[in-house]
Amino acid sequence: MLAGLGWTAYLLGLPHGFDDDEIAVMHNTTRKLMQEGQRPTSVGFCFSLGHLTVVFALAPGVAPPGPACCTPRCRPSRATEPSSTPSVAGTFL
Repeated sequence: MLAGLGWTAYLLGLPHGFDDDEIAVMHNTTRKLMQEGQRPTSVGFCFSLGHLTVVFALAPGVAPPGPACCTPRCRPSRATEPSSTPSVAGTFL
């Protein structure tokens, strides 16, 4: 059961790596390092490590209340999503 959920999360998250903003951040970081004369060999690794850190930090807080929010009377609020997402991404950049 958990392996199936893990694969589902992986497959649903896979297209996230091809988002325009994700590619632009890695491209701009690589160009900046090249202009400074440095080798940008670990840009993708550090970027994925940042994503992994966010997932591990948020998972304990999201997983326990998850089943309680699956009822029709408890719907997650999308009002905070647009303002919180750029701030989290900006913190890591």
